Amino acid sequence: MPTIRLFYDNPYTREFTARITGIASSNLGTEVTLDRTAFYPESGGQPCDHGLIADQPVLQVFERDGEIIHILDKDCQLPDGLVHCRLDWERRYDLMQQHCGQHILSAAFDKLFGAATVGFHLTEEHTQIDLDTEELTDAMIKKAEELANQIVHSPARIHVHYPDAAALAAMPLRKQPTVTDDIRIVEVEGFDWSPCGGTHPEYAAEVGLIKVIRLEKIRKQCRVEFLCGQRALRDYDAKNHLVLELSAMLSIGADQIPVQINRLQDNNKSYKKELQEYREKLLHYEADQLLAESSESGLNLHIVKRIFRDRPVDELRLLAGFICAHPSAVAILAGTSGETAHIILARSKDLDIHMGEICARIAPIVAGRGGGSPQMAQCGCNDLSELPRAMATAADLITKA
Repeated sequence: MPTIRLFYDNPYTREFTARITGIASSNLGTEVTLDRTAFYPESGGQPCDHGLIADQPVLQVFERDGEIIHILDKDCQLPDGLVHCRLDWERRYDLMQQHCGQHILSAAFDKLFGAATVGFHLTEEHTQIDLDTEELTDAMIKKAEELANQIVHSPARIHVHYPDAAALAAMPLRKQPTVTDDIRIVEVEGFDWSPCGGTHPEYAAEVGLIKVIRLEKIRKQCRVEFLCGQRALRDYDAKNHLVLELSAMLSIGADQIPVQINRLQDNNKSYKKELQEYREKLLHYEADQLLAESSESGLNLHIVKRIFRDRPVDELRLLAGFICAHPSAVAILAGTSGETAHIILARSKDLDIHMGEICARIAPIVAGRGGGSPQMAQCGCNDLSELPRAMATAADLITKA
């Protein structure tokens, strides 16, 4: 006997009693079948219901070969005979709100702009529809949202029909069914007729609110993300809290937040530019000092060899560049960070030494990898104990080059 689907008889069923008709183990867990169920199986873009069977959590519900399978934990213990079942009603009602809201919003885009819904994605976090149109403007989205909420704020009822062929042909369907048997039509009174196997509330007003929150262009379609009911309320609460917090932090009214943020961003860019200029001046000065203190080989070659602690790599590269802006100069700089380090090798343009090749030769000493151009190279260091030897080897190779 096929499972009696209580969610079609009454989508508001929260608790029910059923008889277990089958128990089996699989890689998903314990598979349970019942003679009757209010647990909706995942299908048609709507996630499955969760809840309890004999106080055991229902992890997943799906349909296989016409049978509804309830997945419970592998080690669950179930009694013989009748069991008490209870839905996670908050989850179910949320999904009902989102799914019904999708019907209404899709119909609004279709009626206003001929934009048919060609994809539907409903999860615990978001609801999205893919529309068969290459462009949607803010004004178009606003107009569709307003029309959808007019229906939500009306006394429109949600009706379910199981029409025969003649009745089906007379219905003003927004889209055609994809099945030929047991066709189920969900009607939003006076607004939309669509084939659907999902669960819906009895009144459009139960959707609560439909709010579009994001638009994304995907190839030649537009993906619209929206929230309904409690999801929309939670989103409003979070964003309202954020606006109030920003207003308090900036000591301004909410309407002035964008202007103030633009002003702060402009100031930040200006300060960053000014800071970079001072940073480079200090690095120029430091480069001159290091060069003055450097050792001079018999080849009239000035080598700056230093190890710094917690110094950013980009700063070391700048410092090396300023050192090597002078003639006959070589920089062998290392910056440590925790248990690792980076080595920078650089030379003046007037020197004929390939720093990339030297870097590749010293990298194995410090269990690192590296390379670069003839003028500047870099390698990582994973063995700090060998860092001094690697730098000394680099200096020796340079003087012999």
